[in-house]
Amino acid sequence: MQIDRIRISNFKSISELDINFQEISGLWEINGIVGAGKTTIGEAIIFGLFGSVRGKTNDNLIHWGKKHTLVEIWLYCRSKHIYIRREINSYGQSPIRCTIDNEDLLGTNKRSLQNILETEWYDVNRNTIELLCIISFNNFKSLSTLNTSDSREFLNSTINFNKIDQYEEYCKNQIKDLRDKIHKYELDIRENEGALKALENNVPTRPKYNDIKEIDSLINNIKTELDILDKDYISIKKENEKELKSRYNSLKNASAQLKIAKDNLNKLKNGICPLCGADVTPEHLNKLNIDIESHTNAVSEYQKLYDDIEQKHKQVVDDYNKKSGEMNEKFNQLIIEKTKTSLYMDNIHALDDKRRRYISAIQSLKNSAGALDSEIIRWGKMLDFIKDTIRPTIIASLIPNINKYITYYMEMTHQNYKVYFDNSFKCMMTNPFNEPIPISSLSTGQKKIIDMVIILAFIKTFVSQIDFNIFFLDELISNMDADLRDTMCSLLHGIVEDHNIIFLISHSPIDSQYLDGIVKVSRNQDISQYTFEQL
Repeated sequence: MQIDRIRISNFKSISELDINFQEISGLWEINGIVGAGKTTIGEAIIFGLFGSVRGKTNDNLIHWGKKHTLVEIWLYCRSKHIYIRREINSYGQSPIRCTIDNEDLLGTNKRSLQNILETEWYDVNRNTIELLCIISFNNFKSLSTLNTSDSREFLNSTINFNKIDQYEEYCKNQIKDLRDKIHKYELDIRENEGALKALENNVPTRPKYNDIKEIDSLINNIKTELDILDKDYISIKKENEKELKSRYNSLKNASAQLKIAKDNLNKLKNGICPLCGADVTPEHLNKLNIDIESHTNAVSEYQKLYDDIEQKHKQVVDDYNKKSGEMNEKFNQLIIEKTKTSLYMDNIHALDDKRRRYISAIQSLKNSAGALDSEIIRWGKMLDFIKDTIRPTIIASLIPNINKYITYYMEMTHQNYKVYFDNSFKCMMTNPFNEPIPISSLSTGQKKIIDMVIILAFIKTFVSQIDFNIFFLDELISNMDADLRDTMCSLLHGIVEDHNIIFLISHSPIDSQYLDGIVKVSRNQDISQYTFEQL
């Protein structure tokens, strides 16, 4: 990101100021009395890029007595010319306009537009700019006392460790997504196991017979027995009917003979034969009575035989009806049992099919969950590799270079204690006896020297990583003695590149031999006035 120009109107103490950064380079001092407006240019750059200044509300950025502020900034980034125009109005809306190669950049609102700028177009983020580029003593975060979170944020901002964070986050998201899927699989497994258990608890009642073939065999046996019974019954029935017919004929003949005998006796009751007119003798009458008695006995005997045979036939019919009824009832019961068994077997087969489906589904879900567990292990290994290998390896590769410059700059400032970063990117300090010393034991001046040395080492190490052409060092060398201040300015002048500008703000005088220019800031009532002098 190369800032080419900034135009400021009614921003804090600045009434009107237009700076073309392409026309200046090197180490520049910004001097002036307290409150003259030395820091304001850096704050205007921050506001122009990000729409806010840490520790200040936008209303407080408006010039006293005015109701409107305007900051315009031109920059070159990602091979595009970007123009940003920001306004602050004490009334109504405070609009923003942005163009990329003269084409309007559109967003749904100011926040959306700012997010597009920072995520899609800026190649240096705000944290890096505020930690290493535009450093204000009032908002300065000492690099020697960064905690783990601050160190991580600094590395993310400075050397694109945020890319590693993105990979870590991607791995974590993959693991989370996989665990969510496993959880869903586990819910499905429990649902299927519950259904399987319910299936086991709802097995239909077992019928009397379990084998259809067995029932068919019993039914066929009954059919055979019924056929035999019918044949026997028909045979006996025919014999009985034949005998009944024979006995009936004998009874009928005997009854006819009896009737004839009785008729003859009635005809002879007058004692005279109706045919011949002769007298009837007692012997003749006696003979007729004997015949009648004989025929009567014969009729009685035949009737008894007929009744016996008829009773016997009735018993045969009753026995047949009873036995055939019992067999038919048994036959019908077997048909019912066959239906029950068939339905039972159908239900059992259906339950077996469901059971197999549930078991198969459970096994399939477990296999899928197992496969996802393996995926989680692989992503976990990748995450561990990034955290435990890639990040430490990159830090370890940077630490020696940073420490080399820190050692060099500490020697140049004639400090008799050692400052270095360990492999966890924690700042360590030791005395000449190699004993650790806490930073709290150092004086304010020593702490400033350490901070300045670390900043120089970082700028020297990361200047190729930070594509930003302006550095503001606000009050970081104030209160140093003249020799130390000269040393710091010499070091700063040595690291500034042709296309970079370092603005050094200090209340203490700076030897002009180290400077490429001076910005003199004065204040007329409440308006700052700036004079740029190339040396």
